Amino acid sequence: MAEQVPPIQEEIIAITRDLRRPAGDDPRFASLESMEANRDAFITHVHDTWKRLHVRSIEEILKIESIVRSPSAEKYPEGFSGFLKYVALIWRRVNDAIVWNMYNMEGHYIRRLSLRKPRPLLTESNAKAIFPFLNEINSDPLTIALWSDATCCVDVGDIVTRSFSGKPTGIIEVKSGKVNQAIMDVIHSEDDDADRHKALETLAATYGVAAIKQLGRVLRQMETGSQVSEVLRTDKGFDPLHRQPIEILEAKTKDRDYDDSLASFIEASDLKPVFECIENCLWVYIDQDPEKTHEDLIRDFTRLLYVARPSLREWNRERYDLDYLGEVVPLDANLLEPFAVPIFFRNFEPERVEQIVLGRLLNRVLLYFDWQSYAKVFEELGARLTWSTVKRARAESSVSHENRTVVIGNRIPIVTLETGQKMEGYSKIYRVFFEGILPSVVAAQYVEMLGRGSAATT
Repeated sequence: MAEQVPPIQEEIIAITRDLRRPAGDDPRFASLESMEANRDAFITHVHDTWKRLHVRSIEEILKIESIVRSPSAEKYPEGFSGFLKYVALIWRRVNDAIVWNMYNMEGHYIRRLSLRKPRPLLTESNAKAIFPFLNEINSDPLTIALWSDATCCVDVGDIVTRSFSGKPTGIIEVKSGKVNQAIMDVIHSEDDDADRHKALETLAATYGVAAIKQLGRVLRQMETGSQVSEVLRTDKGFDPLHRQPIEILEAKTKDRDYDDSLASFIEASDLKPVFECIENCLWVYIDQDPEKTHEDLIRDFTRLLYVARPSLREWNRERYDLDYLGEVVPLDANLLEPFAVPIFFRNFEPERVEQIVLGRLLNRVLLYFDWQSYAKVFEELGARLTWSTVKRARAESSVSHENRTVVIGNRIPIVTLETGQKMEGYSKIYRVFFEGILPSVVAAQYVEMLGRGSAATT
C-alpha cells in the first residue's frame, strides 16, 4: 500500500520553485523589460507551468479520493486516510497558489472568490462535463483556466479563467445534461411572463419538482457570480459572503512581514528549541525533538511563556478555562485558511516549506498571540481594543461558520476609534499567523480602514 501514497514529499520543493518562478530561468525573462519584449513567450511559459501543476493536482486529488473511499479503507493503518486527505489539501493549496498568481497576489480578490464553503469531492463534481471544457480553454497558450472545485479558495463558478488573447476572463458556470439545458432555456428565454410561466410548468411536468429546485440553485449561483464579478471588475458592489455593500480601498499602511526573523528562528531550531517574541505580542516556540508529542510541546510552550509573561496564566483561564495556552497555532495551519497567501510564497527556502508542511517542522513551529500586550499597540494608534461579554460571544455559535464573527476564547475583540466608530471581530488576525504580516501593521490597517468606513476593506 505504501506505493499508493502520492509522492508529493519528493515534489513539494520543485513545486514551490515552480510557483515562485513559473517561467523558469529562461534568460529571455530575466528582467521586466525582457519579459515585456517577449510577452507572449513569457505568458506561454507561465501558463504551461500552471497548467501542468493543475493537471497534476487534479490527478492526485482524484487518486486520493478513490483510495480513502474504497471499500478496503477501513483496513488501512490508523491515520493513513487522514494523512492522504492532508496531502489532498496540500494539492488544493497548490491550485490556490496559481489563483493568487492569476490575480496578481491581491488578497482582496481572493476574499471575493471565496465563500468559505466546505470543499466538494472532485469525484462527485461532474468531471465529465468539466474536463472537455477545461481542456478546450487551456488549448490556448495565452489563456489559463482552473477547475474551481480543485481549490480551497474559489467557491464561485465552476471554472476561473484569465486570458491575454481576448477569450473570456473571470468566472464561468458549466452546465450539462438535459435538465440543465432545459433550465438554461427557461432562464435565457425572451418570452413574456405568461409564456415563461408555461415554460416553468412544462419544466416541472417533464423533469419533476427536482428540476424546479435545481432552477433555484442555478439562479442563486448566477446571482452570486454576478455580484462577485462586479466587485472584481469595479472594486465595489455587494459582497455575497458578508451580505453587505463593499468598496475596495488600498491601505496607506503598506504590508511589512516578519518572515526574515521567523526564518532565522527556524534555522536556530535545527540546533536547539527556540522561544522568541515578535513585536512584544506574537510568541514563537519551535522544537524539533521527534520524541515530543504535541501535548509535550504545548506544555513546554506554556511553561516558558508563563515565566516570561505571568499575567497570561489568568487571562487564559478566564478566556479558555484552561491552565495551558489556548489557541496555539501551528505554522502549517496556513493550509486550512483559504483567505491566506499559500505558504509556498512565504519568504522561506523551498526546503523549509517542505519541512513545515510534510517534514520535521510539521506541527513544530508554534505561534501564540498575546492579546493583552496587543492592546497597547492600539492605544499608540489612538484606538482601543476591548472585549464583548461572554453572552454576546456565545450567540455567535448559532451563526453559520462562514459568517461568524471572530471569537477569541469566550469573547469577541472590539476595535473602537476615538470618534466612536467600532468594529466587532478581528478577522484579519489570520494575516499575522499565516501571511507573516507584522501585528502592528495589521492594527494600523484596521484603524485606517475603520476610519474610512466599516464597509471598506484592504
